[in-house]
Amino acid sequence: MRRLLLFIGFMTLGTLLIYVFTVQEGPVDDVELPLDLPRNQMRLGDVVVEEQDGGVVAYRLWAREAAHREQSQLTLLTDVRIVIYPRPDAPPDEPAITGTADKAVLNGREQLLLMDENVVIHRGTDTTLRSERVVYRHKTRQVIAPRRFWLQDKSTTHTGVRMDYDLDSQRVSIASPLLQQ
Repeated sequence: MRRLLLFIGFMTLGTLLIYVFTVQEGPVDDVELPLDLPRNQMRLGDVVVEEQDGGVVAYRLWAREAAHREQSQLTLLTDVRIVIYPRPDAPPDEPAITGTADKAVLNGREQLLLMDENVVIHRGTDTTLRSERVVYRHKTRQVIAPRRFWLQDKSTTHTGVRMDYDLDSQRVSIASPLLQQ
């Protein structure tokens, strides 16, 4: 009986850990923008943020203004431009990802950038993504549009409610397509 209870306990704990490390990260639409930061924040103008992986620049972003909250590692940015560079082992013709947004929140703890309002993302010259909200997860190199989006690639246009784009595998997954031409 004791072994059975111990086995059930370990299985429950294992299932809980799997949920915490995989499913918990799931929906990014629940992330809210902290538009009112407390008074103990740092306010900066003309900000450049650069993230490096092994000495190579992974992405660089510019903002007209930033408000940083040290305790939670959140930075509220306005008038944002971002460039996500290809990995060093990528093919030489791999284009950089560029984007703009009216507002963004950089979460240093979870290594994600939540871009909000009038988001436009370009991959090279032939692919454009427009949405009201886009999330870039640096750890997994994913671009996620959790709300309605418009994606134009060469001669094809897609509209949907959720899109996930893996930068490494170049795979696009559209959860709820609305229109394809």
